[in-house]
Amino acid sequence: MLTVLRYFLQSFTYPTSQAWMSAFEVASRHFPPQEAANLALAGLDMVQAMRVARRAGFRFSNPDCPGCRQVMSGDERQLLGALAASRRGQRSRAHTHALILCEGNDVQPFLETTNILARRMARAMSRPERAQAPSS
Repeated sequence: MLTVLRYFLQSFTYPTSQAWMSAFEVASRHFPPQEAANLALAGLDMVQAMRVARRAGFRFSNPDCPGCRQVMSGDERQLLGALAASRRGQRSRAHTHALILCEGNDVQPFLETTNILARRMARAMSRPERAQAPSS
């Protein structure tokens, strides 16, 4: 999911890159066909909710750079930390990550979209016909 999110972030940073198309392509390779588009859209909703709350830029690694994509930024760690905590039902931990990520601003919209993505990921990953796990 990190690569999908990175492509959406890249698309906002460099609109002419049309990286959002790569986000959907990566999702279709790594998630069940019937879930891939919904997961990508839920990821986009989460990124957008975060962007609205944050004032500073979001540091992320270039998904197209083989070396760069192996490194996770601090911002990415907070984003994935919130998502992982949501998947585990750790509301307080998710809220803490969200507060740091959203710089103390209103985190409710971000947490709502994070919970939606977490539920969709859990459902997709529990399907027996799920696609292979992402290698990058």
